[in-house]
Amino acid sequence: MAYEEITALLGGWPGFVLVGVTREATPAPERRPTRIVLELAADPAAVRHGSRCGQPVAEGHDVTRRWVRDLPILDADTWLVVPRARLACPRCGPTVEAVPWLARDARMTTRFAESVARLCQVLPIKHVAPWVRLGWDTVKQIDARALASRLGPVTAASPGSRPG
Repeated sequence: MAYEEITALLGGWPGFVLVGVTREATPAPERRPTRIVLELAADPAAVRHGSRCGQPVAEGHDVTRRWVRDLPILDADTWLVVPRARLACPRCGPTVEAVPWLARDARMTTRFAESVARLCQVLPIKHVAPWVRLGWDTVKQIDARALASRLGPVTAASPGSRPG
């Protein structure tokens, strides 16, 4: 199967192309699932945008590789190796390129975080965390961000006040 077909089946990663797939099996006594590593490269046809202002930027400083968790593929943990460019934005100065499917400092894709948040709507965090193989604190942060975006910021009630 060609990389283009795999990318189409998985939903793709705008601005990047799939250049390699590795399947890493875990040793037999461990109960951890297989890990799939997808190597991405910047799409040469894609325009890079600064993460602060969102404007197109032509010049870059350097590129770092970031390991990012994505939705599992056939019960295997999926990791993306994403090249993140530091750009020389004429308006904002040095900044990281904006990636629409990845928050600035995130270690997981937005679709994976949204999937975890949906699970938290129907299951307790203590059950979601081992299912998605994330720490309890990480799942709690994802759930809190999703609740805040759906319901708005939490306001503390003043002492002695009673709901009405």
